Amino acid sequence: MELQGNYDYRVDNTSICKRLKANDPSLTRLTVAIRVDCPEIIDPAFRGGSIGPSHLHSISRRIRSVLPSICGEKQRLDIDKKLLRELTQLGIDIQRNTHLKKLILRVNSSSRGNHNMDSSDIERFTTAIEKFKVICKSLSQNISIEHISLCHFNLFDTDDSLGPRSGEVYESLSGFIEESTSLKSIQISRFDGNLIDGDLTVNPAHSVHSLRPLLLSLSKRRTPLEKLTLFHNRLDDISIHELAVVFLGKPELTPLEIELNDNSIGSEGCVSLAKLLSDSKCSAKKIDLSGNAGINNLCAKALSASLKTNRHIEKLWLCGTSISTEGWN
Repeated sequence: MELQGNYDYRVDNTSICKRLKANDPSLTRLTVAIRVDCPEIIDPAFRGGSIGPSHLHSISRRIRSVLPSICGEKQRLDIDKKLLRELTQLGIDIQRNTHLKKLILRVNSSSRGNHNMDSSDIERFTTAIEKFKVICKSLSQNISIEHISLCHFNLFDTDDSLGPRSGEVYESLSGFIEESTSLKSIQISRFDGNLIDGDLTVNPAHSVHSLRPLLLSLSKRRTPLEKLTLFHNRLDDISIHELAVVFLGKPELTPLEIELNDNSIGSEGCVSLAKLLSDSKCSAKKIDLSGNAGINNLCAKALSASLKTNRHIEKLWLCGTSISTEGWN
């Protein structure tokens, strides 16, 4: 586990934990990154800095991979239990903090997913999922967090032997999403500053299954989310149809701004989205569909018809699509 407070990469985990526990008003942004692969004994991120208790699990795991005789099963379980206690305490500190505004949960991996995972790979991924769930479940009583960003979680959906596991993390957030009065925006992205390798493939059925708990949580809120960012997730028509169906039941809870740019949305997804927008109660004000090459003239016609009855939409981005001059007219 690696922690980053605000934008300072030089501070070690122990210092950040102390600031979090002390409810330091200057700590408004926290990144929790968990690595799912271990290419070497000592992680480069630890070099030049102090190695605290939170690093023991990661280092021990690397040692076990090359010197299995040193670390037996009992020692591994002891280290795992210690890390779980640290994560639980971290969750409690986040829960009690009243100044934290932005929480970023990120999966770190150099491999960017693997379609031929062995048992050790699956164990690492499963362990990482459980770690994130511990943190997410602890957020239910936090009163300050306004923005949650989940980065690289689609790595948990790239292997058929694992199934759509990222949905478990989203589901563990459901209590916080439904009840929080401070939460304003959620971002789920495949990259955080640096684009993930282009050969990563996610089973579309996995994307739908994973997103469903998140969307259902949003539809149970008292007020709509200000912004839902789902850009660059390779979401297809089935995923967008799922999004539209969830909010058709409660159109007044549709997020005010939805970013769906750079996905794999086509005509069927657009028709589903247009049906949602045609409801006069739909609260969405801004929708970004740019960069979806599958959006064509048929989509333009469906969206145009929906805007005739929509009372709230202010901006609709469609640049970088396949809409021709005929469609724009």
